[in-house]
Amino acid sequence: MKITKVFLWLCLFILVSSSATGYANALQNKDLKAIIRDSVFYDPDALACSVEGGGTPGYGVDELNGYRLPTNKGTTGREEAIDENGKVGTGGTVTWSKTLKNIPLAQRKPYQDYYITMRWNYAAWNWNGTSTDIDEKQYSWFEKKPRLVLVTNPKTNKSIIAAALEAGPGPWVGVDRDSNNTPKQGWSNPTRGTPEGYKGIVSGFPPIAYKALGLGSGDGGYPGEKKVELTYSWASDQNATPGPTTVASGSAIGSTGATGSIYKSGLSAPYTVEQFVTHTLKAIAQKTNKPESTVVTKEHIDALIAFAQLEGGGTGGNDGAFNIFNTKLHTPDLNAVPKGTEDASRVGSGMAANGSDGPATYDYPDFDTGVEATARSMVQGKYQSRLITTLTTKGTTAADFFNTLTYYNKYPGNLAWAAKSDPKRGGNPTAYLNEALSVLASVRKDYAKYANVQLNKSANPATASTQAPCPDADQINELGKGDKLFTTNTSITFPGADEAVARAQRIANMSSAAFKTACPDPKKCDALCDHLAGEVWGYSSSGYYSAKVHWETMVSKGKAHPGDRNPPVGASLFYDNAGKYGHIVTYLGNGLILSNDVLDKKSGVTGGAYIVPSGSMERGPWNLKYLGWAEPVFNGGLRKPAI
Repeated sequence: MKITKVFLWLCLFILVSSSATGYANALQNKDLKAIIRDSVFYDPDALACSVEGGGTPGYGVDELNGYRLPTNKGTTGREEAIDENGKVGTGGTVTWSKTLKNIPLAQRKPYQDYYITMRWNYAAWNWNGTSTDIDEKQYSWFEKKPRLVLVTNPKTNKSIIAAALEAGPGPWVGVDRDSNNTPKQGWSNPTRGTPEGYKGIVSGFPPIAYKALGLGSGDGGYPGEKKVELTYSWASDQNATPGPTTVASGSAIGSTGATGSIYKSGLSAPYTVEQFVTHTLKAIAQKTNKPESTVVTKEHIDALIAFAQLEGGGTGGNDGAFNIFNTKLHTPDLNAVPKGTEDASRVGSGMAANGSDGPATYDYPDFDTGVEATARSMVQGKYQSRLITTLTTKGTTAADFFNTLTYYNKYPGNLAWAAKSDPKRGGNPTAYLNEALSVLASVRKDYAKYANVQLNKSANPATASTQAPCPDADQINELGKGDKLFTTNTSITFPGADEAVARAQRIANMSSAAFKTACPDPKKCDALCDHLAGEVWGYSSSGYYSAKVHWETMVSKGKAHPGDRNPPVGASLFYDNAGKYGHIVTYLGNGLILSNDVLDKKSGVTGGAYIVPSGSMERGPWNLKYLGWAEPVFNGGLRKPAI
């Protein structure tokens, strides 16, 4: 039987093994250098959780883990090239050279060639380039791993992803010809961020990145140059490799507004109306370069849930799969399929952004495409511009949205969205608005009833899980401290656990003989979590059909500790993944575990083995339910030579 792997990696395993009990030391902080060197995909931020939706190349975003860029547009300058240690030719190093050196040597070149400097908001900056009022927490956040910025040159439509490794230049650069501390252009000493009216240089790039943006020698922001303005946003994929990209900063629809990258939610089926409207608002925030805190509000979510109830597309068996507002947008990249014919008696007949009529609505192939089509229909062109003005204005209410939606004729060039609100199609605006406000009142009275309605034509929920919130800074500690989900039980020890921890480190080096022995080609350890757990303890295989069977056996034999979050080093941790195979990892101490598959998307290896914080099982895209820990007992296998 073929096992399909979506966000839920099912663990089906092979048989055999024996048992173990005894003493061990936790994986210590001193061992972490080896982890970073040999297990290059160790990720203290827990998987692709750096941005909502994580991991997949998409649009730029305004905020990353609560931090904003110092500006979203401005001119740039030329920086020196750096070597593999972050050193520049004239002496000295970039600000986060230590961060660069934590990257395996073979993988550093893109970070060297595509780094960016800006006056990051961890400090307030004086005109002469000195800084003060340091936010140590934010500085450490930059230091932990290279933070990636999406940069676009609108004149050439060329974009790059650049790594934040340097800080500067002084604000005087691009305004004055020599360093001084006399602020100009709205600057005051010190300033955090970039004041309105400032026209100096806001960034800098080494030669290769500068050229990749299509910038010539006279295109920078220095006095006498053309002062070409670039746009900047955080890259939505913080696991990407720095370098050229086809994604544009600040917009997903390109200069024409016709097509572009499809929004990536990071969610898996089953999908709800609440998820759809929330991600539509997130997509709108991305496309309009507005803060999510302004766009994704409770008022706006309530409004769109009520709007969905009015329109009814893709819910309760109605027309329009993944099209709850019945938009008609059907550009080629959306792969939209016409559904039905126009009928003015329909509750809603969403107008495409270009004002086209035709089929009553369209089916979209998946959730993300539906979100993308809906956001584009509201953002692009002029026909629904009133909706975007309302949804991107701070403090607007659900009632404001419905008033704006209904009385489209107050907004020059706008068209009706719903047939019932359009007098030209026999509609009655007053009656429509009253109906809308009545539905809104019902949504507010019984929110769960409307918010949790599942969209039709969704994927089989048995093979997928829903995205969970990413860990925050309080949930994942600094490198080496793991997370707060587990504490290490030092009163119970398993003989051979020291060796098991050392073996786990060797296996996690995926270029090593240990990994190739434990996870041989062609399958490696793809969906073989119980097998990998046995390998860590030196067994040829686990002896159980699956992690689920393994757990149930441990429970029946009294060797399981359900719900206990105080496991000894070397213990087997078990999880329920809503499937029939379950998941197992090995606890290494200090909140760290060894798991298969978890960072495959990041590493490009199918069936890899990774040392990650234990929180990545419960809080990342896998969203697993913790069952408990058990002694590392394996059934009937023979120990292999040490690997």
